[in-house]
Amino acid sequence: QEKIESYRKTVITPLARLLVYSTHELENDFHFTRPDNTEKLTNVLREINNHYPHIKTQIQEALTEATSKFKAEDKIKIYILPYPDTPYNTDFMQGTAGFSMGASKNILLFVDPFNYTNESLKALTVHEYHHTALLMSESYKIMNWSLLDSVLLEGKAEIFTRIIYPSYE
Repeated sequence: QEKIESYRKTVITPLARLLVYSTHELENDFHFTRPDNTEKLTNVLREINNHYPHIKTQIQEALTEATSKFKAEDKIKIYILPYPDTPYNTDFMQGTAGFSMGASKNILLFVDPFNYTNESLKALTVHEYHHTALLMSESYKIMNWSLLDSVLLEGKAEIFTRIIYPSYE
């Protein structure tokens, strides 16, 4: 219980404040599961730091391509975080995962520095950018989300990603 409270205090609460997001929602999202293996986390963070210039370049290139087709109404902040230490295999998403914080104009990109590819990072960036740019636009304000709204939002982001990167699988 002490480790959980410490994780909440040092990671979840500050991140929720930064993102203007609910602490409760972050705590219950698998991306923010408290890591059990701190040595592994240290190695992952070290590798992300070592790869940061390259990761940043890949993200910038993807955003340049995305904004040439669909310009967001405002600036978007992107946060690079370690891929969560969960039972989910990073191979499935080629070492990347992410989500858009929508109207709060934030994107979280989770990177496994041992398993990501340039293509997967760029495709993820474009996908999440599309979500964020669309959700922050005045023409896309939905008060009560339905499953259909979510499916359409995902489909639009996937199509946008395929327009930018037609050969990405």
